[in-house]
Amino acid sequence: MNTKSSKLLASIVLLLSVFSIMIATVPSLGLAQAKLGVHSASFVKKYDIEKNCATDQHTPLNPQTYLTHFSCGHVTQLDNGTTLRKFAMIVHEDIKVPVTLGNPSTHTPAIMFNAWTYNGSIPGPTMRMTEGDHVSVTVINLKTNKFPHSLHMHSVHPGDVDGTMFSNQSGTIVPGHSFTYNFVAGPTGLWPYHCHMMPIAVHLNKGLYGHMIIDPVKPRPQMVELNMIMNGYDLTLQPNSDELRLPTVQEADAMMKGGEDGQNVSESLPQEHDNQIYSLNGVAFYYDTHPIAMKMGTPYRVYLTNMLDFDFQNTFHLHGQVFQYYPSGTSKTPMETNDLVSLGQGDRGIMELKYDKPGLFMIHSHFESQSGRGWEGLLHVSNPDTMMTMQPVATSIQTPVKSDHITGINHNGDQPLSIARPVPPWLLALRSLPPSS
Repeated sequence: MNTKSSKLLASIVLLLSVFSIMIATVPSLGLAQAKLGVHSASFVKKYDIEKNCATDQHTPLNPQTYLTHFSCGHVTQLDNGTTLRKFAMIVHEDIKVPVTLGNPSTHTPAIMFNAWTYNGSIPGPTMRMTEGDHVSVTVINLKTNKFPHSLHMHSVHPGDVDGTMFSNQSGTIVPGHSFTYNFVAGPTGLWPYHCHMMPIAVHLNKGLYGHMIIDPVKPRPQMVELNMIMNGYDLTLQPNSDELRLPTVQEADAMMKGGEDGQNVSESLPQEHDNQIYSLNGVAFYYDTHPIAMKMGTPYRVYLTNMLDFDFQNTFHLHGQVFQYYPSGTSKTPMETNDLVSLGQGDRGIMELKYDKPGLFMIHSHFESQSGRGWEGLLHVSNPDTMMTMQPVATSIQTPVKSDHITGINHNGDQPLSIARPVPPWLLALRSLPPSS
């Protein structure tokens, strides 16, 4: 065989080898596709039922309904078997939402916050999907709004749908326009979403954030599932507030020289803001007067996120029991067993727990500066064998409140408003007892 024939034969062998590899790869690619995003309609329907997906997309959200409301979108099965989920998010500006509980007996109204929202609530709806699903989220910025907005999702997605000022149209949706974010859901985990327009602190403080849950293809063990977002409100922060910035060269020189002039320059720069109200799921002390009902022996899974700005840390402390904690919900095994978790802004995780004793148990921030101003609640754990029930506690109870449970806020011409901790159920029970002899 001559040299030319040998080279030709070698080329043919190489092509056949490459072709064989391509053929061998196709089934494996098909298997991966079957695992991520390609499922039968019956599988998708059954899994969505197990996830407690909302049967409608119009449930009014408040701290009570938000706990168990999971929006799984409008589901379509494409011809190739891919699951497509469509969501619509409407940005509303300047709508009044309650952030405290009022007291009718003392004619104390709830504090109504001038909010910006996705679909009318703080937090926004929980978007839920399965890893590999094709997802389409259309964000509509109403033409009556004054500011541009966006949607940034913590997860893996292309740069052109990252929702920041560097992401072209996806990061700047002007009033009267919309943008559709298309991506493939992944990886498995709990991922917050929020507006990323500058100044970000204003858009977060106003309420533009929520949960996005990407479930694994293989379902987690069945449990009762709850949504919880820790947040806060700076009532003084406005869209025209000075943004934090670097000092100018002249300002930096003055500060480095020290003395009174340097101190004055430092104090003249825009300062970090602070929160006057803290909450779980939007309304301060809500779960003190409306305890979350639980049953002994029932396993619970809590999707927990900290969206609190201005405080470097927030904590979740569980009384009377411990939980298994999965940071970001991305692992199949828990990282730790604990009764307290500390989270920075935007951090999150999944807690799994089960009570074996009945009673009223507190949940709250372990910082009194946060719990005393709204981030506090109660779990009412009942014994299913005795079928104990608890009625919501009225908010119209008059009671003296400790000074450290009140926060003064400049409001309406410097007239102070008091944010008072409601009367907890256990204290009401004690007051109803006859005096000891």
